[in-house]
Amino acid sequence: EGMEAEYLSGDHQAALRLYEPLQTQAKSVLERVDLIGRRVLLDTDRGHHKQAVRAAREGLALLGVDIPEVGSTGAELRAFAGIQWRLLGQGPAEIRELPALTDTGKQAALHLLMTMTASAFFIDRKLVSIIQMKIASITLDEGVGDYAGYAFAGYGMFLAVGLKFYRQAYRYGVLALDLVEKAKNPVVLPKVVFLVTSFIKPWVRPYSELNGELEVGYEAALQSGDLGYAGYIAANRVFLSI
Repeated sequence: EGMEAEYLSGDHQAALRLYEPLQTQAKSVLERVDLIGRRVLLDTDRGHHKQAVRAAREGLALLGVDIPEVGSTGAELRAFAGIQWRLLGQGPAEIRELPALTDTGKQAALHLLMTMTASAFFIDRKLVSIIQMKIASITLDEGVGDYAGYAFAGYGMFLAVGLKFYRQAYRYGVLALDLVEKAKNPVVLPKVVFLVTSFIKPWVRPYSELNGELEVGYEAALQSGDLGYAGYIAANRVFLSI
């Protein structure tokens, strides 16, 4: 709590000073991973994106989740093929009916994967796609939870930006918004709104339809103390108003 309080107050150096002592006191893998997630946020906010990705990979390794150090076209396409295989015979309607995710280790992995994506975006776009496919694959394998909306927002982003499958991407963008609304998690909501309104919906819907979603995402970002995504969404609102 002390580390989070320092982070929210903007004193990142004080938060970092608490990191190592807290790591030595952690009593379980999940506690260690939670602290690593907070470190990733600190490094991202300071613009230390390589450090953030490296820390996240170390935390994911503790949970048995492998993410490559750098992305590649081959790894990106293999990850996409894995999702396509999992989606055989099911679409958004079937995904809505998947069982609930109950594995706390998988939930921790999904949170850390989501947290590292912002830093990965600044240094390696192919790695971003691989991370997003991993989130989607875990969700399809393990069930729907708080991060399911982010999973399919990321998958839709790849369909739209990577493959230019705009209509298919839109279906998954709508699914993502439905899932995140159902989860009612203010930490995940602004991230889903940002991805859907930035990379998916503008290809098929008029900008005027996005204002309400952007307002909801912005307020959720402020509520959860996520000043990074509040800034991303605010910038998007300005862009769409031009």
